[in-house]
Order: sequence, then structure tokens, then C-alpha cells
Amino acid sequence: MQAKTLPEILPLTENRATSTLVWTVGFAILTAAGAQLALPTIPVPMTLQTPFVLLAGALLGARIGAWSQLTYLAAGTMLPVFANGAGGLPYLAATPTIGYLLGFPVAALVTGALVGRGGYLRTVLAMTLGMTALFTCGMLGLVSKGFTWRVAFEAGFLDLQLFDVVKIASTAFLASLVLRTR
Repeated sequence: MQAKTLPEILPLTENRATSTLVWTVGFAILTAAGAQLALPTIPVPMTLQTPFVLLAGALLGARIGAWSQLTYLAAGTMLPVFANGAGGLPYLAATPTIGYLLGFPVAALVTGALVGRGGYLRTVLAMTLGMTALFTCGMLGLVSKGFTWRVAFEAGFLDLQLFDVVKIASTAFLASLVLRTR
């Protein structure tokens, strides 16, 4: 059973479509803000984007959560919204983080599809599976840019896990609190 989404819990306008659009763009903006809080690690910076990606899926639902992240990517083709103020289509095509960026809508979709009404533990599981999808896309992107599978796994996955465990635990707690207010 699917939980109510944030636009249903907290509609921002009387028009459902407008409210959904505002939430969609809002999560794209939050993801862009999270990108600017980055630790420049190689080849993948540690950012605060993923909590917003996961929250988009959990709170907006699979489809709208994925759309919010596609909106973020579309903005990034024209504006400096990626980590460390990067942006533009040439950057997107050249960056070794292309797989992670393309994995954002996938992670939101997976998280949103699985979160349901199961409370904190189910939300943690949904977000963990969303992050698994994200890291799979990310490592494939690194390999496509010439990194070895070993580097992709170690630097593109293992090195980020402690930070991501904390992000998942805290983000799932926040999502569980919001989703409880039906």
C-alpha cells in the first residue's frame, strides 16, 4: 500500500497539478543546493544531493520523484547546478560522475516505488535499494569514462559508504516522520 505523497499531505495550492509542479521543482532546487555542499574527493565528490534524491522518491512518489531529478538534470544542462558550481551540456558529457547524475532519477523511482507505508525500517530498505541503483549507475559511468572496475568499486562505492549510511539513516527518519502525518 502506497503512502500519501507530500503534495497530498501538504498541498501548496488548491490546484493539484500546480502543487505537484511546485514540489517537483522544489526538490530539483534542493538537489542543486545539496550539490554545492561538496567535499572534493576523486573521482566522485561527497555531496548532500542524495538525501534530496531519496526524499524526492519517498515523499513525492516514484514518478514525481523521478521527474524532480530529471528536472534537476535538465537544469544542469544550462545552469551551474552540479557539484562545485559545474554545469552545461559539455560538462555533463565529460564528467566521470555522469552515471551518478543519471542514476538520480532511477534512485528516486526505486525509492518511491518501494517506500509504501512500512515505517522507518521499510523506508531504510527502500532508500538502501535506491542507493544501490544509484551506485550501480555511478560505477557503470566511471567505467565508461575509463576507470577500472576496481577503482569504480573502491573509489566510487566503498569510499562513500560511511557517509551514505549516515545519510540514509537520517533521511529515512525524516521521511518516516513526514509520511506518518497522513
